Order: sequence, then C-alpha cells, then structure tokens
Amino acid sequence: MSQKTRSGWTPETADDQVDADFETDEQHPGVDAETSIIALVQRVANEGRAYAETEIERQRLRASILGAAGRDTALLVLGALFLLFGTLTALLVGCVWMLAPIIGIFGALALTMLAAFAIIFLLLLAAKARISKAIRTAFGKGQTP
Repeated sequence: MSQKTRSGWTPETADDQVDADFETDEQHPGVDAETSIIALVQRVANEGRAYAETEIERQRLRASILGAAGRDTALLVLGALFLLFGTLTALLVGCVWMLAPIIGIFGALALTMLAAFAIIFLLLLAAKARISKAIRTAFGKGQTP
C-alpha cells in the first residue's frame, strides 16, 4: 500500500480520510502522460480555432453594421444638403421678390447676388484660415498654437 504525500496546498485532512483531489498514476494506470498532453494541446488548438472563427464572424457583423450605418448616414446627409440647397434658393428668390418693388427687379437681383457672394467670400476666407492653421499645427511650420 502506497503512502499518500501531502502537498501543502490544501488543508490537511485526517489520516483516515481520503483526499478526492489527490490523484496518483496508480489510480489511472491506462493513461499515458505524453498522450494526455498531446490530447490537451489538440483540445486547446481546436478551442482556439473555434474562438478565432467566432471572433472573425463577430468582427464581420460589426463591420456590416457600421457599413450600413455609414451608408444610411451618407444618404441622410445628402438629402439634408439637397433640402438646404433648395431652401437657400427659395431664400434668394424671396429676397429678390421682396426687394423688387422697392429698388426694382435688377436692383433686387444685384443686391441679393452681391450679399450672397459676400457671404460665400467670408466663408471661403474662414475655411482658408482654418486649413492654414491646421497645416501649421500639423507640420510645425511658422508659429505653434
């Protein structure tokens, strides 16, 4: 009869009790240690492969959801820009229509176009300043902010 040695990792039990967690090679005489290690490595590889496939499918699903959301967002923004263009056109026509009785049709048209071009010019100057500042910041040319 072989004597059981204690590892110190679990509380000590009485000598007459059998520790269920303690197993020796004598309890499993048909199990080869090398075979069990190969089986464990194969099992880990199979589980890793299954996990990787699941993760790839998850990322594909995430990409398709983001792609659909991006497409829908682009269509909504395009619709909004189309309506904005129509609204600005109506505003310009309304300005001409309201100013025509006061300064005449050609005067109203000239004043409306002049105001529109002035606003466009100011917006382009602001965009140019913003781009120049971004280039200076990104490439370190000139002053730093």
